[in-house]
This record gives sequence, structure tokens and C-alpha cells, in this order.
Amino acid sequence: MFTKTESYLQVLPIELIHRIFDHLDAETIIFSIRRVSKRFYTIANTCNRYQLDFRYAFKYDLNIIARIVDLKNVISLTLSDEDEASEQISLFLAHFHLDQFIRLRSLNLINIKTEDLKALQEHVMKCPLRTLSVVFQWEYEDTRAALLSSIMSQNELLKFEFDGDREIFNEIQWSTQCRLKHLTVDQLLWNEVYSTLGHLPSLRTLVVKNVNRAFFNKDITRDSVIPQSNHLTPISLCCGDDNITMDNLESFLSLVPRLAHIRLTTDDCSINSSTVDGSQWEELIQLKLPMLTKFEFSFYTQFFDFKDSRIVESMITKFRISFWVEMKKWLIKCDWRPLKDFNSI
Repeated sequence: MFTKTESYLQVLPIELIHRIFDHLDAETIIFSIRRVSKRFYTIANTCNRYQLDFRYAFKYDLNIIARIVDLKNVISLTLSDEDEASEQISLFLAHFHLDQFIRLRSLNLINIKTEDLKALQEHVMKCPLRTLSVVFQWEYEDTRAALLSSIMSQNELLKFEFDGDREIFNEIQWSTQCRLKHLTVDQLLWNEVYSTLGHLPSLRTLVVKNVNRAFFNKDITRDSVIPQSNHLTPISLCCGDDNITMDNLESFLSLVPRLAHIRLTTDDCSINSSTVDGSQWEELIQLKLPMLTKFEFSFYTQFFDFKDSRIVESMITKFRISFWVEMKKWLIKCDWRPLKDFNSI
């Protein structure tokens, strides 16, 4: 006699299936899982944590999703006007009623046009956003900073990611009540990094993908307006300026005494050789960064004045003492590439 058995997925509690849905894209839930059975039809309809990502959705899917999904159950939204999704944001605005996204927590806008940001602004202000990510095409428009300033005035916003013209970012007017805790910026000059710390005293995480295109301004490190950032614990900087020295880094890191994790990299450029001195780093960490537990760095530097690999050995030896190996348990790797006209490390 044939016995029909149900799959384990069919008998799982609804709450657990909703947790599984958290790891699936909305199109899979709506167009595939929802059609499996009456039970999954009901479960999909009652899901209250939809994450809509329209970067790869077909344009004709927008209208279907707008009819099926209860927009108050959407917590994350990604919109894009990249080449493969041209004019998608304007189509989204035509199909969806923005005032119904009352539980939206995360908004990701990719290559958004200024007029579309204007259309979104009023409604976004009413959402309980925690995360905002904005990617602009690389041209300057003076109205963009004002629009972002208006959105950023929300006290509930905790995370902000910005990729676009740095002049737009620098013109954002930060509210004195701003509680932003996590910031990622594509590009800043060194003095702008300092200025950002001064504007955002509650910042806990800072990532700057490119710090470059200007000489390090020593005067800014003595500016009394810039306070110590006692909340900032992890920081990630990609340095693209070959004028940065150990003194420059010490001046900057003195502002973040509670730092627990630092990541410093160079982006295909040479930095000052003082920054690869293990003894100087040991002194800096012990005096200025007593809470540092994780230190990641990738430096590239060039030497024109030696051909002997023993000098490279003496350099790496400074990272083999007990402070690095036993106390911190940080292991350092060094590659030496002798070339015709210079040596690189």
C-alpha cells in the first residue's frame, strides 16, 4: 500500500519558514515557493520581513510584486538605475505607493537620479530607516547634498553608505542630534576624514575606501575643534597618498584611543618607509591604542637605495619579537620583489 509522506519543509513551524525566507530573494518566494501548495501560499502572504531587491528583476515583475506583496511587510528595498536596469527607479515610483512602506528599515539606491531622489525624499523621511546606502553617478549636482541632509536629519538612522562625488558628501549638513554609528564612504581627503569625525561623535565604525589626492595637512591634527572619538572601535582606511608617514598616522590614531580593530591598506601606490617599521608600530600601539586587539595592514613601498635582501630581513625581524608573536599573536608576512631599478616590499 502506498503511503504518502510529507517533506520536512511542509511541517516546519511558520516562524521557522519565515526565518528561512530571510535568506531568499523576494522573487523566489513569490514566483516559486508561494506556488508550491496552499500552505506555502498562505505563509508567503503572511511573511512580514520581505527584502525587495530590484537590481535583477524583470521590469514586468514590478507590477506583479506590487499587487502580491503587502508593502507594510517590506523591511528592505534596493533600487537601481544601472545600465542593465535603466529607468527602473522611475518605473518603481509609477507602480508602488511609497507611503505604504511604513516598516522600511533599509534603503539601497544605486545610480539614482536627482529627480528620483526628490520623489523619494518626502516618503523616506516618514520611514523608520536604520540603514541608507546611496550610489551617485560621478557628477556634481548642488541639490543632492540638500536632499541627503534632509533625509539624514532622521535621528533613527544608524548606518550610512555613500559612493559619489566627495564634494556632495562634504556639503551634507549633519544634525547635532545625529546618532549615526556606522559610516562607509568611497573617497575622502585626509582633512575631510578629520572633519567627519568632528561631525559624528557617536560613530562606532568608519570605512573610507580611498583616502588620497592630497598632501597630509599637519595643521588639521592640531585643530582643537576635533575631539577624541571615544566610541569608534573598528576603522578601515585605504591610503592612496604616498606622503603619509608614521607621524601622520600617529596624529590621526591619537583621536581614536578606544580603537579595537584597524585595517590599513595601500592601493597600488608606494607609502613612506617609516610606516613599515615594526618598532614604531609597537610603541604607537602600546602608548596610544591600548585596546587594539585586531590589526590588519597591507603596505607596499619601494626602495631605490639598496640591493641586499638582508636589509629586508632586518625589517621583518622587528615584527618577530614577543610583542607581535606572543603578546598580540599577530603574524606578519613580507614579500620582497627585486626589480631592475628599485626594490619593492
